[in-house]
Amino acid sequence: MKRNVSNLDRTVRIIVGVACCYFVLFPTPVLTNEVLLIFLGSFGLLNLYSAVFSYCPIYAMADISTYRQPQDES
Repeated sequence: MKRNVSNLDRTVRIIVGVACCYFVLFPTPVLTNEVLLIFLGSFGLLNLYSAVFSYCPIYAMADISTYRQPQDES
């Protein structure tokens, strides 16, 4: 797996992933639809996976990368 997620992208994915998982683990009266909770949980876990491994499978399929290789200062 080649890294294709930048640090800013990782930070946003962590925030979104934790928020989605929070709503699944602690449902509110507004979120009572089980299908919506399953979707939110899956979306949150996918974002956390992408953030931890700096690899997004959807980016890979679309040939997108927000990661830039560091430049050598030699």
